[in-house]
Amino acid sequence: MLLAESVGTYHGTDISEKMIKIARGKVAETCLANLSFEAHPALEGIYPHDGLDAVMAFNLLHLLRDIPATLDAARAALRPGGLFITKTPCLKDANWKIGLVLKLIPLAQKLGKAPYVQSFTVAAFDRMIEAAGFEIVESGNHPVSPPARYVVARAI
Repeated sequence: MLLAESVGTYHGTDISEKMIKIARGKVAETCLANLSFEAHPALEGIYPHDGLDAVMAFNLLHLLRDIPATLDAARAALRPGGLFITKTPCLKDANWKIGLVLKLIPLAQKLGKAPYVQSFTVAAFDRMIEAAGFEIVESGNHPVSPPARYVVARAI
């Protein structure tokens, strides 16, 4: 909602119907006509399209099995020079306490209490973004531990 007044159109997606319902409810309380929302899996959210100015993915990529395919889809959807903006945890660079929690994830998954989660380093994440045809123009770790990598990358 905060970005809506600064853009021509804004289309948001989430796998959760409940989250989409909340977003649509907030839109109904405003007079913003340039917002739309849909529920579907991540790769379907970047539908065949070209010429988008920006694609954003927050707290998502570490939950996907095929990050390179998602990055490729984002790149294909962008106009040359368009921006990919993301923030995702890089769990392999986490401290030992988080490492202990991560060891419990397979058990929680078997019990149906945790989603699929990938662990990778900040350096590996940056390499994936660059390999997909992006130039990283700004990045940082916020918070520092475990690092949640914030990246703004330009489609080249």
